[in-house]
Amino acid sequence: MNIRERIIFCLILIFLIFLIIYSYFTISKNPHSFSWFIATIINLVLAGFVYLKNKNNVINKTFALMCTCVALWTLSVLGYHLIKIYSVAMFFGKVLRIGFLFIPSTFFHFMLALTRNINNKTKRLIYVSYSISLIFTIINYSGYFVTEMVKRNWTYFPKFGTLVLAQ
Repeated sequence: MNIRERIIFCLILIFLIFLIIYSYFTISKNPHSFSWFIATIINLVLAGFVYLKNKNNVINKTFALMCTCVALWTLSVLGYHLIKIYSVAMFFGKVLRIGFLFIPSTFFHFMLALTRNINNKTKRLIYVSYSISLIFTIINYSGYFVTEMVKRNWTYFPKFGTLVLAQ
């Protein structure tokens, strides 16, 4: 990656960080959400940094994908703390819970890439793990994971559904 691409990436990243900080302080000043805010930013920056270090390396790709999934999950929890409207909190949680559902698959894929243990047998296991995450993502929109959002003091919390309780 040449210097021009790095400068453009840094400018976009700085803009996004300032946008998130601005929206954070204009929407709400909930001290309990600050750690989730920091975790989201750190995971996004880490994902971008590692991916841009070597775009062709499978270890970097899978690590960046895993960090992006963790960032989506932490962003959903941050949204629970900041959003004041029930329907928006429910929608926000369902959409960004996708990151949470893909964390095990991306972690498994990253561990196999890190140990350089990707062969035909493990490729099938990777496909199976991503398929299971995709199935859970489809089930996520049915209401079996989270049935409703419960307002407690300063934030919304998900009330878990029958599929989560059956485990």
